[in-house]
Amino acid sequence: MSGKNSGSARLDYRPELGELVRDLAHRGAVGAYMGTVGGQIYLRRPDGGIEWTTYPSEIEPAASADGPPTVTVTGAA
Repeated sequence: MSGKNSGSARLDYRPELGELVRDLAHRGAVGAYMGTVGGQIYLRRPDGGIEWTTYPSEIEPAASADGPPTVTVTGAA
């Protein structure tokens, strides 16, 4: 976990399934939110690939002026 946590604002952030978020612990990498398991966030690159994990306090919306971008997640339970 990085030391970039700027307060409780990010701790309250809960993305929607498929929403694109920025992972501050991984140099601002953008990933699609795949879910939370065991207190860790699972993200996947928007164009696919292997999931990675981060902590909830390390993500923020990767929003644009049009609202939060999303990708379609198929096969989700």
